[in-house]
Formats: sequence, C-alpha cells, structure tokens
Amino acid sequence: MITEAEIFALECSVNEILRQHNMSFKMSKYFVKDLMNDSRNTPNDNDC
Repeated sequence: MITEAEIFALECSVNEILRQHNMSFKMSKYFVKDLMNDSRNTPNDNDC
C-alpha cells in the first residue's frame, strides 16, 4: 500500500522538475484513495 507521505514525496519530486516550465502537478483524492491502492493494481512481471 502506498502511504500519503509517499504520495506527497512523489508530488514534490515531480513539481521540482515541472517548476522549470512554470507547471505543477497535484494528484486528485479520487486517484490516490480509490485507484492507486486498489487491490487490482498488482505488479505483473510481464508488464514493460
């Protein structure tokens, strides 16, 4: 399971890069709470 702290750290990392282009990134609560930690999102060794 991905924690809120890990999500915040990811947003910060992405925003450091995007700041150079006057852009920012924010994950929606729907994506974070409902989709990211959904039990169907399990890594598959066959995925590239």
